[in-house]
Amino acid sequence: MKAVQQITTLGVAIKELRKARKLSQERLAEEINIHLNTIKRIENNSSIPGADTLFKIAERLGVPVDYLYAYTKSSQYESFVRIKQLIEYENVNNFNVLAFRQYLEMITEPMYQTLLIADKQWCLYYQSICLDFVDHEPEKASKLLEEALSFTFNPQATIFSNLEARIITRLLRYKQTRDEYLPFAQKIYEWYRQGNTTFIQIETFLKLCNALIIIYVESEDWNNVYQIAFHNEKTAIIKDSCMFLINFWFAHGLALYKLGNLVSGKEKITSALQLAKCYPNKLFYVELEKDIERYEIIL
Repeated sequence: MKAVQQITTLGVAIKELRKARKLSQERLAEEINIHLNTIKRIENNSSIPGADTLFKIAERLGVPVDYLYAYTKSSQYESFVRIKQLIEYENVNNFNVLAFRQYLEMITEPMYQTLLIADKQWCLYYQSICLDFVDHEPEKASKLLEEALSFTFNPQATIFSNLEARIITRLLRYKQTRDEYLPFAQKIYEWYRQGNTTFIQIETFLKLCNALIIIYVESEDWNNVYQIAFHNEKTAIIKDSCMFLINFWFAHGLALYKLGNLVSGKEKITSALQLAKCYPNKLFYVELEKDIERYEIIL
């Protein structure tokens, strides 16, 4: 007995309906006046038909267009989820921005228009990263981040999503937006430290800490540098993040050194250097040596 194929995508739905009406792909293409290869791509789920084509197919197969449109949304969202998983994998493992761009180009405008607001926000977030690191257009990147944040952000909010925290953290990179969003970053930081860890991922929080440390170091606010670095070293250990631990140890030591506690400061900076030597990315160690020279630290 022949197994019945489960109808889970638009392509499968059209294929099964076509077969039920004893139509070949060639005949269907001819009757609705589209190219045979278009029908083949649609049924293979390698192409998503536009509204006009979808209407023609539905009319010829004798089903309401809404019936097929439901599968269009389902199929597109499944494709989006796969693309999202690929980009997040690259973000965590390689930070391959060129791969981000390639995968984002797979998100068609019809697919984008069917997404939920949070997913559209996610798309703009990664597009901004591409604008920054690939196209070297930080001003456009910051504007796109602000557009993404406007979808959901309420300045009076007491609860923040993980994606909002990620967007605000990136907005701290740009001089034109830093002053405006620094108070919100500080608010998220305090909110998380008070135990509100349900919505914010540890990695997102650590990146926020790192961004705040950079700002406070630049402004020579050594007390805040010390507080953030010291209080979040354990969080970096829990996350098993050598990268953040190196940064926090160095910032901790730098703050102590600048606040006059030279012995403890040197010890912490030395620990950061020793850990950086073991880190796969040797640029960390090189950058720390540059910082030691920049801040006139004598070990």
